[in-house]
Amino acid sequence: MNTEVGKIAAITQSLKKDLSPLQKEMKRVVNTITAISIALGIIFFFLGKVFGGLSFIAAFIFTIGITVANIPEGLLPTLSLALAMGVTRMSKRNVLIKDLSSVETLGSASVICTDKTGTLTTNKINVCKLFINNEIFNISGENYNPIGNISNEEGAILEKTSFVENNGFKTFSDIAVLCNNSTLVSPKNINDNWEISGDPTEAALLVLAMKSGVNISSLKENNTRTYHFPFESIRKMMSIESLNKNGEKFIYTKGAPIETLETCSFILRDGKINELNSEDKEKIKNINDNFASQGLRVLAFAYKKIDSKEINITTKEEAEKNLIFVGMTAMIDPHRAEVPEAIMKCKEAGIKIFMITGDYGLTARAIANNIGLIDSPENCIIVSGMELSSMEDSKLKELLKGEKPVIFSRMEPIQKMRITTCVKELGEVVAVTGDGVNDAIALKSADIGIAMGNDASAAAKEAANMIVLDGNFASIVYAIEEGRAVYSNIKRFVTYIFSSNVPELIPFILFVMFKIPLPLTVMQILAIDLGTDLIPALALGVEKAEPGIMNKPPRKKTEKLIDTRLFMRSYLFLGLIETSLCMLAYYFAYFTNGWKIGEPMANSGYVYTLATTMSLAGIVAAQIGNIHCCRTDRKSVFSVGFFSNKLAIWGIISELFLLLVFIYTPFFQNIFGLTPLKVNDWLLLATFPFIIITIEEIRKAIMRKLDLRKT
Repeated sequence: MNTEVGKIAAITQSLKKDLSPLQKEMKRVVNTITAISIALGIIFFFLGKVFGGLSFIAAFIFTIGITVANIPEGLLPTLSLALAMGVTRMSKRNVLIKDLSSVETLGSASVICTDKTGTLTTNKINVCKLFINNEIFNISGENYNPIGNISNEEGAILEKTSFVENNGFKTFSDIAVLCNNSTLVSPKNINDNWEISGDPTEAALLVLAMKSGVNISSLKENNTRTYHFPFESIRKMMSIESLNKNGEKFIYTKGAPIETLETCSFILRDGKINELNSEDKEKIKNINDNFASQGLRVLAFAYKKIDSKEINITTKEEAEKNLIFVGMTAMIDPHRAEVPEAIMKCKEAGIKIFMITGDYGLTARAIANNIGLIDSPENCIIVSGMELSSMEDSKLKELLKGEKPVIFSRMEPIQKMRITTCVKELGEVVAVTGDGVNDAIALKSADIGIAMGNDASAAAKEAANMIVLDGNFASIVYAIEEGRAVYSNIKRFVTYIFSSNVPELIPFILFVMFKIPLPLTVMQILAIDLGTDLIPALALGVEKAEPGIMNKPPRKKTEKLIDTRLFMRSYLFLGLIETSLCMLAYYFAYFTNGWKIGEPMANSGYVYTLATTMSLAGIVAAQIGNIHCCRTDRKSVFSVGFFSNKLAIWGIISELFLLLVFIYTPFFQNIFGLTPLKVNDWLLLATFPFIIITIEEIRKAIMRKLDLRKT
């Protein structure tokens, strides 16, 4: 635990995961529904006992029915189904979810802290420019195939043998090949691409050496690595001590240009070692900035010869001093083709993106400009790791809240966690990407940690909530859209269930206040809630995202699942329409059997049983239309198609089947107090789905017009 990895593990283990936004909201929803159900049960108990003249036992039994009617029994299975279907769809897009609630958490993400290499870029790196012997050369070629040409700045292709001999390339290639832990794997078939094992940046250096005619295998066989100083994010260099077959011992170093340059006292030029003066340093820095501003990743190379009789150098401080500067490579890591569109979708969705990278600031800025993360190179703020170290949290939060995009460069793992924590303290829901052991801290501290790539470290996968197998940023944006769809589906389900609660409650109020025969019995209420409504409600859990869902800002942490708008739509709009249709069916049964206004209504016998049967069937018929009403919030259901949700169709079929079984089977007739309906009854009921859909479509059209006026 005293190692650096151990320290990271200790910090990661000390971080505790909060409940996800969905888990917190469901806890609140359960408490709200429980309070409403119990309150209504108590109220209706006293209404039935005092005003309805019911006996204590009858009032108590009816109170239980009213309480059950207000509890959405299908909420948890629908929630699980909606999340599970989201997980299934994401898996087909190379996104693996470790826990179900993470699906919705992504949907509420308002900030993404993303790394650059491999996420925004392809991580298929090629050396495209080489600065050596005070000259810049261009390198051609694609992928990791060791095929390409070397040309000067005028574009003339150089003969490789003369280039290696006359430009000090041999020393450079010794560093590039020997101070390197990767390997190239030749293809089995001549038409296939070469594969790599190890770091892509180091592999690109091997490819460059092979393009120049260097025999990598022979070079490695003739040199022995006697000591290794691995790359560290703090000093940003890697060095080795190497002994060749002639008994000569060298220190070979590669690393970030600015940091490597600080360790150099000399420069190799025209095969001669000269003192490194301020003019040389300024030129090297300018070339580095020029390369970086083109979005290229730059590496510097240096070496020194040491007395082979000395014992091995075992400290990096001793090894990395008074080095001889050799040159620099500029590597292209092209951005993924689909990333610009994904970035645009995030902006349209109101999601902020912060790039957090270990690369040089100018390189990161150029990539950000290429993918559309920033509007122009001038219109952004670059914060380096060193600057962040001396920055107060209050200042950092001001930058994070500001309008200008912020790019964090040369960041250390603990700094990534600090940025994540500050974003969360601003009230944002933050998603963080990473793939290394060092990223585990930030992944664990985020609302949702995203391990990028199937080859991400085990520590990153363990700390993350989800794994993007292809390491593609566009896959994250797709997952956010799925998460938003899941939350919308939960709201659709709640709206659908609450709508049917109203025609179950209001008939009892009419029974108490106006002394009409009870239009719906307790058993009939249970037949709806535990029978006909279940499968259609589940169907809403698999509804596809409504068009335009990514054009809306992320939902705020303060936004509630059961809000005023949902309550008014379900109880005071759709619910009242269903109640009106239910009571229309109820009175229709009396009217068609000779009853006239002013006459007493039968509270038992065939006519009363027929009326309650019509009430039950009326609610079911209205719910058939209501399921289509709830499938969209603003868009017309005609735009998404009546048959696009196949489970909804099966839900309607099951609804009708159960209704017919309840009405026409003697066993269920006795249980629920039902009787067969006539043709005229069914003709009336057949209009209910169309009535409620028509009224709801008018409301949606009005809402769309109001939305257009706002924009």
